[in-house]
Formats: sequence, C-alpha cells, structure tokens
Amino acid sequence: MARMPQQDLSEDAESGSAGTGLLLITLGLMAIGVVMVHSALAGVGGQTGKWYARVDFRQTLFAIMGVLAMLAVWRFDYRLFARGKFLPVLATILLVCSLGLALLVYVPGVGHSVGGYKRWIRFNAGGLPMQFQPSELVKIFLIIWLAAWLSQRGPRIGSFFRTFAPACGVIGLCLGLLATQDFGTATIIGVSACAVMFIAGVPLYYFATLIPPAAAAFYMLVVQHPMRWARITAMADVWSQSNPSAYQPRESLLAILSGGWFGKGVGNGVIKLGYLPEDSTDFVFAIFCEEWGFVGAVLLAGLFVAWLLLARRAANGSSDPFGRLLAGSLAFMVGIQAVIHVGVDVGALPATGLNLPFVSAGGTSVILLACAAAMIASVAHRAARLRQAQRRAQEEQELRRQFILQEMQAIKMDVSAGSPGAENESSPGESEAAESPPELDLPMASPPEQTEEFIVQPALSFMSYNASFKSGGPVDAADSKDSSGKSAFQTSAA
Repeated sequence: MARMPQQDLSEDAESGSAGTGLLLITLGLMAIGVVMVHSALAGVGGQTGKWYARVDFRQTLFAIMGVLAMLAVWRFDYRLFARGKFLPVLATILLVCSLGLALLVYVPGVGHSVGGYKRWIRFNAGGLPMQFQPSELVKIFLIIWLAAWLSQRGPRIGSFFRTFAPACGVIGLCLGLLATQDFGTATIIGVSACAVMFIAGVPLYYFATLIPPAAAAFYMLVVQHPMRWARITAMADVWSQSNPSAYQPRESLLAILSGGWFGKGVGNGVIKLGYLPEDSTDFVFAIFCEEWGFVGAVLLAGLFVAWLLLARRAANGSSDPFGRLLAGSLAFMVGIQAVIHVGVDVGALPATGLNLPFVSAGGTSVILLACAAAMIASVAHRAARLRQAQRRAQEEQELRRQFILQEMQAIKMDVSAGSPGAENESSPGESEAAESPPELDLPMASPPEQTEEFIVQPALSFMSYNASFKSGGPVDAADSKDSSGKSAFQTSAA
C-alpha cells in the first residue's frame, strides 16, 4: 500500500497535544493560584470565621469548580455558538443575558460596592453569601459573539458600514455599561474586541476612526477622575511619598526586589503581612516573586508563554473559521490580561484592578477562564479528530485502489495464460487458423488524486470482457453471478 504523507500525522499529533498540553498547563496555573492565595492570606491574624467566609477556602472550592467546568466545556461542541442564519443565536442570547446582569449592579439592594465601585452582585445560595462579577461574563461572551458573528460575514468582512460599524456599536454598548465602574475590565474588553476584528480580517485603517472616541473616553474617565489620574502620575514616580496612589506600586516593587534569585520560600513572605493591600488579587505576582524569587517568576512566565504558544497552535491548526477566530481571540484576551497584571506589579503600568489569569483569587474569573481554556482545547481536539477521519478515508481509498489494480494484473495474467492459441500448440495449422485474442487496452495505475469511480468502472468492464472471451460468447448480468447471488467481482473481493 502506498505510504500516506507524514505531514498529516504530525499535524494531528500537534493539534491533539496542543489541546492536552493547554489543559495541563491550566491545571498547573490553577494549582499555583490556590497555593499562592493561601500563602498571601496567611497574614497578620490570619482569617477567622466560618469556612465559606474564608477567601482561601473559597478559592480552593472555586478551583475545583473550575476544573469540573473545564472538563465539561472541553466536550462541548463550540460550533453551537455560531449557529444561526443572520445572527449566532446562542452567542447572542448569552451576550444579552450577561449585559442584563451587568445592569443589575446599578440596582439598589442587588449590586454590591467594593472599594467605592459597583462591580458585584451579591445573593444568598442556601444560606451562604455568594457574589460574582458580571463584567467577567461580558468579557467572555462578547468575544464569543464577535468571533461567531464575524466568521459568518464572509466577503462582507471588509465592509465598514455592514461589519465594522455594527460591531463597534455592540462593543460600545458593553463598554458604556462597564467603564465607569470597572475601567480595567473595560480596557481589556475594548482591546480584545479590536483584536478579534483584526484577526477576522477587518482592514487595519478602519481602527483609526476609533481614536477620537477613545481619546474622549480617556479624558472623561481618567483625566477627569482624580483617583485614576493619581495612579497615572504615580506610575511616573513610584517612590513619591506625597502621592498616596504610589503606595501599592512601591510596596509591590519592594516585594519583588526582596525575593532575590530564589525567593524566601513559600509562606515566608513579609510584604503580605499587612504592608500590601490586595495581595491575593491585584498584586499576587509580587507576592509570588517575593517567595519564589526571580527564577520562580521566570518559570511562571514560561508557563504563560507555553500556554499562549499552545493556544496559537490550536488556532492555526483549525480548519473551521469560527474555531480559529475563537481560539485566537480567547488566547489574546488571556495573554493581554497577564501582561497588564505583571506590568502593574512591576510599576510599568498604573494600577487597574486586573487579576492574574488562573492565579489570583476570584471565583468568577477562575471558572470562566477555565471554560475559555477548555474551548480552545475543544477547537484543537476537534481539528485533530477531523484530520484523523480524513486520513482514514484516504487510507481506505488507497486500499481499494491497490486491490483493484492487483485484480486487474491477475486478470491480465489469466488472459495471457489461458488464450486459445496456448491450448492448441500441438496442431500448428489449427493454431494459425484460430483467432488470436484481441489486444486489450489495459488501464494503467491511475494517480492517487483520480476518483474511485474512474478506477473501478474500467476494472469491472475488463472482468466482464474476460469472462466473455473465455466462454466464447457474451455473458449476461445474470450469468455473471454465482449461486449465492454475488457478482464475480464481489466473490473475488471476498
């Protein structure tokens, strides 16, 4: 049998290993997050109260829920998000529901304020106080909706009024609901949404039209907001004693620098002992560097780089436009959020309130990001299964082709050996008088790219001709079958 191209095998292995590796790295990052949240919260006095009131215990529970959600979503057919004639139905429903929940944070008694910002919805579930952040839902579902909708546009993807303007309208609606209360998440959503459109093929110069509204929003939401503007100025001088907003970046830098090469050991950090607020969320990377050192920070960064490379391989290996766009967009969102978090902790960016994906404390973020990783893995595994099915079909077609060629060669040998001229060699006169069999134009081995019908039909015709020639007369379709009702070709194949 002809040897199959080795490239398909390597592509299948790469896609399958990309999805598996992505899930394994996600599990590793979530395990590191559980350890670091427990370590960061082991501060002065520790945590007291019932188990569900303790952030470290809740983070362990959220990590377990994230693993279960990841295993469930991994088996989910992501293409269901994109089904719909004019709009992706499921993706649209999820986005509308997330926007409705984002509106509930403004309802008195429903929305919960933390640090002066209304970002949470609090409720009781079986007597347990629970809360979640709707902006995380909007962030994930907007990317899914954009990827599903843009993958359906086809040639219209380059249209400004039919594609770019409607997409910007939906993005603007989402940002308008979130920007005043959660500017950091709104920034991630805006940048990630632009990345989705760019990956989908929207012309780059269209994005120049977004500069004026983005500048106006920055002026109103940052420059005119005293606390946010103070964070911008603190970024320029983190050692300033006159700017209260420089306190957290300064303590974060001290934690990173005091870690040295190999850190102080897990649980032995000092900055977390009441010196650095939000040590388990916004500045968990600084606590990690203090306890694991520069080497640990490089290893953690390496895990994120490996995660992004595997996600990129999963996106490039998908033949489905929606799968490719979905995997690439979700990977970009996770990557840009990790970069901004590290940039804030090292003092290169102003404090934004963004957590480190999979590591920082927060149930909504951990569970939804685990689902995002599972969707990327689903894209990778489906692409691998599709290529395996195509390769098996090619192998079966090649086997059939080789079998037919072997049968044709056997028939040719039978014709040559059993011709009337060979049977009557003892009587030269009769041999000369006998009609020699006509020359047969045997079909040569066709190249693999020709269709199966092109090969099978000449073979069946030739076998019928051979039977007719040996019997000395034409052979009917009924005579060509044996007692079981099978044709000669079917009997030979069996």
